[in-house]
Amino acid sequence: MIAVFVAILVLLCIGGYIIIINSTHQQSATTPQILAVPTTENIPTSSAKIFFPVIAFEISTEQVEPRSLSELLPTETPANLWMVTKIYTQSYSFRGYVYDLGVFENVSTGENIKAFCADPGWPAPNLGDLFIRNDWNVLVSINNDKPPWTQHFIVIDN
Repeated sequence: MIAVFVAILVLLCIGGYIIIINSTHQQSATTPQILAVPTTENIPTSSAKIFFPVIAFEISTEQVEPRSLSELLPTETPANLWMVTKIYTQSYSFRGYVYDLGVFENVSTGENIKAFCADPGWPAPNLGDLFIRNDWNVLVSINNDKPPWTQHFIVIDN
């Protein structure tokens, strides 16, 4: 009696497995593949209309002369200028990685902050280089208008 019950249970399991495999196979055949070439075969036709927004834009043919970042700085930001006073190479550990650490001094207030390198592999700045602190708490060199670009730094204390 137990043997018959086990045999029926095994057959039900195998039958269920086959049904699941077949339904998955049929479903994947109708599902578009990511790397497939786009076609219009499987697009449903209905009376519903699809509206796409119209975006108007204008292309300017005016030539713009390149300018350095220091020329684009607003004149009222001297309190946001930070000077590199120290660079400690490979001395800051964060999430299992080691970064350069920089100490920056505010040009107008004398406040000091520490920041770690956001661009490992880029050249380190020279002592005395000027940086601007942006809205995302990143220090960006004001002389980064041509390669080789110097490192950006993420502030780690205020």
